[in-house]
Amino acid sequence: MKRYSAILLLVSLLLLVVSGCAFQLIEAPPEPESQDTTEAPTSYPATKPEDIVGVWDHAFMGQRVPIRYAEDGTLYYYMGSFYREEALGEYWFEDDKLHFVESLAGLNTVGIYSVTVELENGEPVRLSLTGIDDPDGMRKADYEQGLLWMEEVPSSE
Repeated sequence: MKRYSAILLLVSLLLLVVSGCAFQLIEAPPEPESQDTTEAPTSYPATKPEDIVGVWDHAFMGQRVPIRYAEDGTLYYYMGSFYREEALGEYWFEDDKLHFVESLAGLNTVGIYSVTVELENGEPVRLSLTGIDDPDGMRKADYEQGLLWMEEVPSSE
């Protein structure tokens, strides 16, 4: 009987050792990494000049023409085969709306638009304009087609 108890004790100890090793070999699965589930914005409302400063491809009387919103509030068109820069007018934001007046063609009327900057991979790619008050119907139709981002004015060469 002693021998039977000793064998039973040895088997029990052996089972404890083996099961302890098995628990050490089986590791808990790693904690899942915290993933940011917030998506990057795809657009935002333009409310200040810095939101639209740069060169944009713009519809003008059935053609695509580069237009530049300068930091100082001057609006430039690049016209002709040599893309010479000509001051067109000025722009500013008031009550989070884009206001501009074009004086190049004698249009001294103010157009007022809400502007949305559309993003792709966090970079601006398009300005969407919605006319709020613009007495020039042709200009409104052109601007509401949107403006596409350009890295720079194309070379005339």
